[in-house]
Amino acid sequence: MEHRMKRLILGFVLSLAMASTAAAHTVYPRDPEGLNVRSGPGTGYPVVSTLAQGQGAAFLERQGKWYRVRLPDGKEGWTASWVARLRYDPPAAGRVTADVLNVRAGPGVQFPIVGTVTRGQVLEVREIAGDWWQVAPTGGRVGWVSGAYMEEVTPASPEPAPSQPPEPQPEPGAPSPEAPLPPVQSEMPEWLRTGDVTDPPSSVSASEPAAPGSAPGTPAGPDPATYRLPSEREDGRAGPPKQVSLAAAEAPLRTGRSPRYPAVDRVRAGEPLTYVAASEGWVRVLSPRGMEGWVPGPLVNLEDPGQDPLRGPIYRLSENLWSIARPEVREVRPADGLRLRAGPDLSARVLDVLPKGTRALVLARQGEWLQVRLPGGPVGWVAGSYTRPVGTGAGRVTSAVLELVQAGVFRLEVAGDLRGAKVDETDRGLAVAVPDPRSGAAHLPVVTGPVRALEMGPAGVTLEWRSPSFWRVEESSASRLVVEVRPAVTAVERRDGDPESWRVEVRGQVQPDAAYVDGSIVISLPGAVLQAGRLPRGVETRPGPDGLELRIPTDRAFALRPDESGFTVLLYRPGLAGKRIVIDPGHGGDDPGAQNRALGVEEKAVNLAIATYLQAVLSSRGAEVYMTRTQDAAVLPPDLRARVGEGEKERAELDYRTFVANALGADLFLSVHANAGGALQGTETYWSAQNYNAGRSRRLAALVQEELVRELGRPDRGVKEALFYVIRYSHAPSALAEVAFVSDPTEAQLLRDPAFQQRAAAALARAVERFFEGPG
Repeated sequence: MEHRMKRLILGFVLSLAMASTAAAHTVYPRDPEGLNVRSGPGTGYPVVSTLAQGQGAAFLERQGKWYRVRLPDGKEGWTASWVARLRYDPPAAGRVTADVLNVRAGPGVQFPIVGTVTRGQVLEVREIAGDWWQVAPTGGRVGWVSGAYMEEVTPASPEPAPSQPPEPQPEPGAPSPEAPLPPVQSEMPEWLRTGDVTDPPSSVSASEPAAPGSAPGTPAGPDPATYRLPSEREDGRAGPPKQVSLAAAEAPLRTGRSPRYPAVDRVRAGEPLTYVAASEGWVRVLSPRGMEGWVPGPLVNLEDPGQDPLRGPIYRLSENLWSIARPEVREVRPADGLRLRAGPDLSARVLDVLPKGTRALVLARQGEWLQVRLPGGPVGWVAGSYTRPVGTGAGRVTSAVLELVQAGVFRLEVAGDLRGAKVDETDRGLAVAVPDPRSGAAHLPVVTGPVRALEMGPAGVTLEWRSPSFWRVEESSASRLVVEVRPAVTAVERRDGDPESWRVEVRGQVQPDAAYVDGSIVISLPGAVLQAGRLPRGVETRPGPDGLELRIPTDRAFALRPDESGFTVLLYRPGLAGKRIVIDPGHGGDDPGAQNRALGVEEKAVNLAIATYLQAVLSSRGAEVYMTRTQDAAVLPPDLRARVGEGEKERAELDYRTFVANALGADLFLSVHANAGGALQGTETYWSAQNYNAGRSRRLAALVQEELVRELGRPDRGVKEALFYVIRYSHAPSALAEVAFVSDPTEAQLLRDPAFQQRAAAALARAVERFFEGPG
């Protein structure tokens, strides 16, 4: 469906763009908060401007799921198509391909049906919003149809031939190409004009060089049968379903569990939301507009389907606290009722007057005031002295609270009638046995550190493990129980071989932070305690600021490699012999990356050329080199792509690249890209602070940037930290190089020059070799 949708919409947009030189197609924000304009076609590019609600930008072209636009001030940039509206002037034409197609009042299946159209009807198309087309059937009401069941109608007017672009002049001091540049295309090729972008002939990419063949020494790739899609392995999707509603007036829907991730939609109070998962204090939901994303836990209400709002459990979650509580219900006492106010003060606005006998759920207390929620009604504050408690038969356990008190350390606090309670470890996790048949079942996903979920039920309270951890009871009384959970180092072992290694066994989960200090690798283990017996000679342990420190004396380059029961510290000899290196040429297949249409340069071809040259150089020096792709194709195998939903394809494509690196046990991961953004020039390199080898990744990125700038002579844009997926989730030291800007005429010409590509590959090879020379 993704291929078909992209072909239809891309071909439709192109035919519209060529239909009339007087056409003035305009992009508008879909969200009242406006629309970000970025320097390139992707969420990793910086925001350079914004479009306010009602403000339009001239449509220039479409690249994948991104629109290139010209702002009112003349600047150009890129906007995401799924949060934008593309309005056509004059309107275009589309033909229905389904037998019967519903016409809806708005762009989504949640809008009512206002009519139908049938196969073969030609409709006036006025606007595209995501995957929905606004149409005007002859004699019918204007409405919206799914673009999956429409095809463009080719304009009858002749297509104007694009003018020959001016020949760009190289800037002073730019390196001279050593090989003649291929000619600039002066006509739009047939495959691009028709929108058939699934398998373009190789001859259309005049900028793609003949790359060297695969060098010997390449290891066999991982078995795709062992790969599980992100949605299939997310712990937060397990457990009973939930009903979700927004507790705030509105909230952005983000692509990841951090405010640093971009928003794909904005949801508002009262809108119907569909629960998908919960993880790390965030809740993944499906919006009414068909967009999936993450909302911070404190901004949503979670309920079990069909639960009595005055008897069911109260769920709360954030990035450092998860709780399940039995409800406290209060009843209004005064005969003339009780005022429900907007705040805990007599001067606060009155929201309603609650009649005598009204029952409400207590959410919070502030002095004498109670924050309450009415069944199906508003949340507000009442004076607690004018209410009385109502028995609910909630059971012996009234609450269970899990708190992340510091990095690596959790504290479970259970309250209620805990006489005779016992704490023990089972196959599922840590169990606090408080038998009570009156207690209903409650389940809250945690998916943080070693904990998968927090549960309450007839047997008591359970912390379901993701990985069994060290625990101890800190406090126990008839009404309160506190248990501490933290990681523990259970063994350290030296192993000979190449590379030499140190094996560290850990019970629980820990995120180590390694650095080279005064002749030793210092590994900080947040929250950890030592439970190992005798340590090998040369290894020291000492208490750290927030946990445990391991010190291993060495003068070699190093990296950490995680596994299910701890991690291994790898010590490398200098040189590339035997090093397993994964090179990732960015984009590929139906994802061209950045493009310079005037010069016929596509990022995916440049990335593959540089990566292939780099593979040859590294292999000739003894490295085992694996490429995530060796041709113009997607990395995710076709059978896996067929199982992925439309909204998950991009993520799965990136995730499979990290799967390749991690399954192969890569010693180093390097992603090769070319940049885009207005009139910018230069080289920049990225690392991620969330990578398992964050410190070593920063070192790798610094070496890559230094060698590229020295060799290529382009402006130095520096080493930067980012959350790019492939360098965040690859376990090995990882960097992403943006060699130069495809969008700049001078640098685009350089990027398509085989001599320049080979020089870039040589610089990257030197950086990789230097990385293994030592720890500094």
